[in-house]
Amino acid sequence: MSTDSAADEAAQAALYKSTVEHWTLYAIGVTVTLLRTYSRVRAVGFRHLQAEDLLVWVGIVFYTAQTALAYSVGHVAHGLANNGLTDAQRAALSPDDPEYRAAVIGSKIQVAGWTTYSVLMWSLKLSMLAFYLRLTDGLGQRYRNPIYVGFALVIGTFLVSIITIFAACRPFHKYWQINPDPGNACQAAISRPIIWASFATNVSTDIYIILIPIPMLWKSRLKLMKKIAATVVFGAGLFVLVCAILKSVFVLVDPVDGAQLAGEWGTREAFVAVVTTNLPMVFHLFRSWLSRLFGTAFGSSQKTYKFPSGFQTIGGGAGESFSRNRRGPPTAHPVSANLTFSESEERIVDDVKMNNLEAFGAPSSGPDHPPGGIVVCVLLGDNGVGKTTLLTRYVTNQLCNPDFQVFDNCAVDVSVDGRPYSLGFWDTWNDDERNRIRRLSYPNTDVFLICFSVVNRQSFSSVEYYWCDELRSCCSGVPWLLVGTQIDARDYNSGLQVRKDRRGHVTRQEGERMARKLGSATYMECSAQNQFNVKELFHEVGGS
Repeated sequence: MSTDSAADEAAQAALYKSTVEHWTLYAIGVTVTLLRTYSRVRAVGFRHLQAEDLLVWVGIVFYTAQTALAYSVGHVAHGLANNGLTDAQRAALSPDDPEYRAAVIGSKIQVAGWTTYSVLMWSLKLSMLAFYLRLTDGLGQRYRNPIYVGFALVIGTFLVSIITIFAACRPFHKYWQINPDPGNACQAAISRPIIWASFATNVSTDIYIILIPIPMLWKSRLKLMKKIAATVVFGAGLFVLVCAILKSVFVLVDPVDGAQLAGEWGTREAFVAVVTTNLPMVFHLFRSWLSRLFGTAFGSSQKTYKFPSGFQTIGGGAGESFSRNRRGPPTAHPVSANLTFSESEERIVDDVKMNNLEAFGAPSSGPDHPPGGIVVCVLLGDNGVGKTTLLTRYVTNQLCNPDFQVFDNCAVDVSVDGRPYSLGFWDTWNDDERNRIRRLSYPNTDVFLICFSVVNRQSFSSVEYYWCDELRSCCSGVPWLLVGTQIDARDYNSGLQVRKDRRGHVTRQEGERMARKLGSATYMECSAQNQFNVKELFHEVGGS
C-alpha cells in the first residue's frame, strides 16, 4: 500500500508540475502577443493592421485550444490513451470500465491535439511570411519571390500534415479503438506516419523561413552589430526546430514512455513558436522603451541641444505639432541627440557648419541675427531622390548649380507671416563610407526632411526601415517632415499631359498613411522640375 501511495503522490506531483508549466508558458505567450499587437497598433492604428497581425491571433486561438487539451490529457483522461497497452491489458478492459472510457477520451484528445498543433504552427509560419512580405514592400521581385515560394511551401506542407492526420488511420474511429490493438498508425500519440509527416514538414518550412531574411539582412546598410542582433532575432526559430526534433526523437526511440515527454516538448515547441513569431515587433518595442530609460545613462559624451528661441514646431498654430509622438511644448524642453562623438569630431562638425553658414551670409550671433533665429534643417533620403536638386531650386531658383555640392551648407533668410528666419540647410550623401560623417550633421538640427521619390518605391520603403530607424536611434524627439519628390514624373508624361497609368508609383494617400504611421509632423509633395510646392515646403520648415 505504501508503494502504491508513493507512486500516486509522485504522479500527482508530476501532474501538478506539468499543469503549472503549461499555463505559465501560455500566459507568457499571450502576453508577448498582446505586446506585439500594442506595438503595431501604436505604429499604424487598428484600421491598418495587416494579415500578419491577424494570423498571430489565429495562432493564439489554437494555442489556447492546445493548452486546454494538454490540461485535459492529465486531468480528464488521467494520462491514458489507446497506446502503451499490452494485448492482455486491452482484453481486461471492458467498455464499462472507467479506465476504458478514459483511454477513449485520451485517444480523441490526441487526434484533436495534432490537428490544433498543425493549425497553430502553420498560422504562425504564414504570419512570419506576411511580415517578410511587408518588410520587402517596394523592393524588387528577386527579394519577394522567395517569400511567395515560402507561402506555397507552407500551405502545401500544411495540407500534407492535415491529410496525414485524417487519412493515416482508416476507418477513422479506430483512432480511439482499445481492443483489439488498432496498430501503430491508429495510435495518434505515437503514430509513425503522423510523426514523420509532422517532422519533415516542420523542419523543412522552419529552415526555409529562417533563411529568407538572412541574405537580405547582410546585404543591407545596417551596422555590423545591428546585423548580428537582427540575425539573432530572425534566427530564434532555431529553438522551434530543436523542440520539434526532440519531440519526434522521444517518441520514435521510446514508443511506450516517450509519448509523455513528446507531449511536454510539443507544448514547449508551441510556446517558443509563439514568442519567436512576435519577437521582431516586441524587440523593437522593448528597444524603444529601454532607450527612453537608459539612453542618456550609458552615453559617455552625449550633449543636449536646444531649439532656437524663435523656433516653433512644424505645422505652426501656437507651436503645436502635427506629430502624434510630440512630447510637451516645442520650446519648453531641450531635444537630446543620442549620438556619441569624440570631442574632436564635435569641434570639426561645428566649425564646418558655422563656417559654411557664415559664408552664405547667415550671421551666427550679434545684432544682425534675425529675431526668429536660425532653423537648422538636414535633408535625408536615398541617393537619387532629388534632395540636392530640391535644395538648389529653392536656394538659387535653378535646377543645376555646379557650385552647390552635396554635404555642403547654405543659409537663406526668409520671412514667414512677417517674422524673419534664417534657414540653415545641410545636404547629405547616403552610402556606407559616409554614414559616420553624415551623422555628424545631426546634433543641433531643429528639423529633418526625409525625402523619397514618388516614382521609386524602394526609396519609399527605406523611409520606414532605414531613415526613421536611424532618427529614432540618434535623434529621438526631433521633429521631421516626410517629403515626396519628383511628383512631375508621377503625375505627367513627357508631353505634360496628365498620366493615367501610375502603377508602381507611390500615391499621395500612401504617403499620408506613412506619415501618420511613423509620426511625421506632416506630409508634403513637391517637384523641383516645375517648382511645385518648393517654397511652401521650406516655409513650413520655418514654422509660424
